[in-house]
Amino acid sequence: MATLHAKSPCCQAKIYRWGGRRRSCSECGCTWRIRMRKRGRKRRRMAKRLLQHVLLEGRSLVSLAQQRRQSFPSARYRFRTALRSLAAQPPAISMPVGALILVGDALWFRFANRRWTLYLLALRPVRGCLATLLDPILLPGKENSSDWGRAIGAIPSRLRRRVRALVSDGFAGVKGIARSHGWVLQRCHFHLIRSLHVVRGTRRPLRGTAVREAAYQLIRKALRQQDCEQLRCLTEQLQALAASADCPRRLRLIVRGFLRERPSFHGYLIHPELHLPTTTNALESMGSIIRSTVGTVRTPRALQRWATALVRVRPQITCNGADFPPN
Repeated sequence: MATLHAKSPCCQAKIYRWGGRRRSCSECGCTWRIRMRKRGRKRRRMAKRLLQHVLLEGRSLVSLAQQRRQSFPSARYRFRTALRSLAAQPPAISMPVGALILVGDALWFRFANRRWTLYLLALRPVRGCLATLLDPILLPGKENSSDWGRAIGAIPSRLRRRVRALVSDGFAGVKGIARSHGWVLQRCHFHLIRSLHVVRGTRRPLRGTAVREAAYQLIRKALRQQDCEQLRCLTEQLQALAASADCPRRLRLIVRGFLRERPSFHGYLIHPELHLPTTTNALESMGSIIRSTVGTVRTPRALQRWATALVRVRPQITCNGADFPPN
């Protein structure tokens, strides 16, 4: 039979009232509060303003401690507590309705002679220009397709189902990831042009200077070309340059790789309704900020905490599509 009246927790005896908020045991006389207070001092609120000073404005804890007339150990303790509190909070991602574009990039770090990769992801509405950063994911080892799959799998399914395109550099397995999800793939133009600059030879004369410059100019034109006939002519000229004896081996690999993957570089032309960005420069700039901010961390756990807090204090970045008019 169920107990009709509550019994004392000490003796399981009858309970008497002992004032407004206390109760008493009829057997041993022990009293207790019906709503127990939390022991210890009250917890301080998270010093969000202190995080903004350090992570957004780049101020040092020494100058902040002097301004607030605090000791440096006290300021460091408060900043460390606020950093851990912010990084431990569950992520709150708010996106407008409609289709989304996923932008991805990776940074590598080294701790104790071991390489770690930080995967950065951002979601941008098709009709918007502000991308929302997701919490970065730090994984051991070099950048690879399986870890990229884990990073993309960490995106909430309600948002991942709305993604229509993937914008990234040419990491191994990017075509398979885009194909498995049914996404449009847009390869970064900046990474291609940067690799061409390396073999262009503008600082000092190199063998086959004319071929290097011609390949650079032809690829720059082909990236922007919309006319099919003009694009076919550019493709034939690039094939001829890659087959010539004066073309260096590294440049030949770049040219043939571009010709092989040309549709993924022209995703913004094939699908103009998606307003795809042609570069991952938005995440590149965020990666530069993270790298300059976490220059003093010494462990992967600290890097994950700092990167997460930095993304949460500046959750959005500008990511314009290719049809955005220049200034």
